[in-house]
Amino acid sequence: MKGFSFRGGSTIFALLLLIESAAAVATEPMAYWPMAEFQDGYYWDMMDNAPHLNSKWQPKYIASGLNFGPAVNFEQGNYFYTTNKTLPVFLGAFSLEIWVNISVHGGRQVLLQHGLWDAGSSVFSLHLAGQSKTFDVGRQEAGHLAFVVNDGAQVAAVSDAEILEVGEWYHIAVTYTGSVLNLYKNGVLVQSQPYIGAPTPGSEPLFVGGLPDGDSIKDGVNGYMAEVFLFDSAITEAEISEHYALSGAERPPEPVVFSENGYISASDMQYEGAEIVVDGAVVTIDGMHNFKRLEIVNGGHVTHSNQAGLSLSIEGLFRLSSDSKISVSGRGFSATSTSNYGASHGGAGAGSTADSTYGNFEEPTTFGRSPSSTRGGGAIKLQADQAVIDGAILADGLQPSSYGGTSGGSIWLIVNTLSGAGSLSAQG
Repeated sequence: MKGFSFRGGSTIFALLLLIESAAAVATEPMAYWPMAEFQDGYYWDMMDNAPHLNSKWQPKYIASGLNFGPAVNFEQGNYFYTTNKTLPVFLGAFSLEIWVNISVHGGRQVLLQHGLWDAGSSVFSLHLAGQSKTFDVGRQEAGHLAFVVNDGAQVAAVSDAEILEVGEWYHIAVTYTGSVLNLYKNGVLVQSQPYIGAPTPGSEPLFVGGLPDGDSIKDGVNGYMAEVFLFDSAITEAEISEHYALSGAERPPEPVVFSENGYISASDMQYEGAEIVVDGAVVTIDGMHNFKRLEIVNGGHVTHSNQAGLSLSIEGLFRLSSDSKISVSGRGFSATSTSNYGASHGGAGAGSTADSTYGNFEEPTTFGRSPSSTRGGGAIKLQADQAVIDGAILADGLQPSSYGGTSGGSIWLIVNTLSGAGSLSAQG
């Protein structure tokens, strides 16, 4: 308990979505379009090597629930994005990745395509196939995910044998090593084809999510996609697995921040398992609750209602800043609460017989008592893996206005790692 004072009287291309996308990619991308940041009508290439993606439509987003964050809603095939000129030339090996969630199957749906024409005629196309077709190398099946590349001399394809499930997020990767074309799904190789060639860049732009058809759209994606990376090398299977694991993990929920006064009742379960930050506000919490993290900062104050008690189980960190406090002082019993007034914790009192004690010295949970309308101290139990306590935890009895005395309440800490320079007080 070093650093604490205690007082007592009675007793816490690649389409790839990542929480920090560029930082998580080991091989540097040739181009990177963060599709969650639409600025001035463009998704900017952050690597400054390729044209910007643009659209005449303002994008709409959904929360994916995964680490990569928001995803673009393609509004039942009614949106697409395009570069205003051709892509940089691939000199040989390349890689593509994508996160995609299909809402409805039916017809051809273009995820990413270089060129305006059908698969086999455009430079390359990553799509859900509208029809089954055999190429010079490989084959695509109707309704299945496929990647098709045209080098001007031959057309090669890789395809997934299984149909993507509706409403599920999938991480898709394509790599070309210079001799082998590979298709991955959720970090696992699903098809590989020997192939020697390279995409022959054309003058058409890159399209994401569909193709223009006069004033309309064709082959639009009915679902959701997100950020775009483009590599001019073959990323490794280990990198693909890492990208899938990092970006596909469930995204931790945002902390719940109380910057205004609030109340969490004993029956209010909406915050269970959440990360809670009490920032300069007074929050009353009654009963038993489990939080992932609890921080009380910037003059924040946590208390409980009269005679309600507070029992908190913190999975990770509990932090109490030096200007903040948990105070349940004056939240215990008064004379109107009970006819037994005395309360010497660990000793006789409040109607205790000579061979019994009031409260429990090792596991204190009892309220302080009072012979008047002034209340004794409340009761708090705090369990945490790590506690950094620089502020005060108080369960004092209040000073009576006329006669008698009040007893302090109970403070019970169960902590694996405890540090800080705070104080605990349960004075009567």
